[in-house]
Amino acid sequence: MIQVHSAPRRMTASDLRQVIEPLASYICASDQPKLALNLAYSALFHEVAQVTRTAQAYVASFARPVSKKI
Repeated sequence: MIQVHSAPRRMTASDLRQVIEPLASYICASDQPKLALNLAYSALFHEVAQVTRTAQAYVASFARPVSKKI
């Protein structure tokens, strides 16, 4: 998983293009491009879901009161 920085920067179209072009080349060069595309979509979906779960857990940790045992 990619580490999230505290000060996110604004993404540009060229940033995304640097990721998409190699992925598109990989998909097109495979023996089964439709399968490769589905696998890429699945990997992206699962990564976004994991980042979302991690972010929700992080936010929830601030909402929970800390119990102190004396």
